[in-house]
Amino acid sequence: MNYQSFHRVQNLFYLVLGIFIFSSFYRHLVTRFVGFLSAISKMMAHSFLVGLTHRTKCICNQFTGS
Repeated sequence: MNYQSFHRVQNLFYLVLGIFIFSSFYRHLVTRFVGFLSAISKMMAHSFLVGLTHRTKCICNQFTGS
């Protein structure tokens, strides 16, 4: 095994290792980001529902005159 082929194998090994580390890190980031997005959407949906029920109550109170 001469030096050139060893160097090529070493580069390939580092490339595979880098891709593996990057993919695991990327997956971790994606799961964190998805959790963050779902939490934000839940908060937004909750505040929207609260505002909607509050507005509906106000409109109903205006109509009933209470």
